Amino acid sequence: MNTLKLSLVAFACASVFATSYAEDQSCQNQISMQLQEEGWVTSKTALVTVNIQAATSKDSSSKLIAQVTNKLKSIVTDSTPWRLLDLSTEKNPAGLLAISAKMSSRLNNDQVAQLQGAIDTLNKAGEQYKIENIDYQPELAEIAAENTRLRSLIYSDVLEQQKAINTAFTGSSYQLQTLSFDEVYATPSRPMLAYTANMDSARRTSSPAAAPFSQQLTLNARVTFSSPNLACKETDK
Repeated sequence: MNTLKLSLVAFACASVFATSYAEDQSCQNQISMQLQEEGWVTSKTALVTVNIQAATSKDSSSKLIAQVTNKLKSIVTDSTPWRLLDLSTEKNPAGLLAISAKMSSRLNNDQVAQLQGAIDTLNKAGEQYKIENIDYQPELAEIAAENTRLRSLIYSDVLEQQKAINTAFTGSSYQLQTLSFDEVYATPSRPMLAYTANMDSARRTSSPAAAPFSQQLTLNARVTFSSPNLACKETDK
């Protein structure tokens, strides 16, 4: 019985709240619109992935990976750390430890050119290097910085629209009620360059352009302004 009473009380409170909210909404004049700002996220670096196939008579792969890392560092000056993305090992028929690895580093255009021009010099019997991917997608920090800039522009747009509305509707006092954002990314101008084993060295050396790569970022905002409905005030009297 007590449970039933509590349920009825809760239902009654919910009904009163819903009615009050509906009445409050009906006593508000609302104007909704969509605002949009566009910008470009420019990436001056690329995430480069190198595929390494090697074999060693030693049972430890860690020493070979350390050697591989040092060789990559030697042909790309001032690069960010090379990170091991993937590693698999197995004994081949000759009894050697066969290693397949992928390593990546974020490089600027000059460093990419250095790597492309010298990668073949690392190849030798039992140790082969190949550039697998060059990905110019912007970093998250670059996207976040442009997103912050676009939000600032949207905030200025909101203030301008609020001023224009209150000027157009004399005597009104429209205030910001809701503001929500929606990001839309356009297709990058050149997001990734894939390199295959049969691509000639001249094409590899000349591939990336010196100019930075850009990706368009569009920020949409849904805005609602509200103002008290004067007719409701007259009714309340």
